Amino acid sequence: MLVALALSVAGVPASAIAEDYALTEGCSGDTILRTLAHLETRHGGAFDYLTKGGATRTQLSQVRDRLLS
Repeated sequence: MLVALALSVAGVPASAIAEDYALTEGCSGDTILRTLAHLETRHGGAFDYLTKGGATRTQLSQVRDRLLS
């Protein structure tokens, strides 16, 4: 789940995250799609969810930059 959140922060589309999750976790990607949709609806997305949980914008920007470089 941590990787899914990081990928979402990096701007990876939910469908791509779900596809990857299904391959690596060996289960349906529907679970991750529902989770990401819930985060979007209830918290404004993974970025906002993580900042509400204590992550700083700087930390999340660093995660995004590292994944995109």
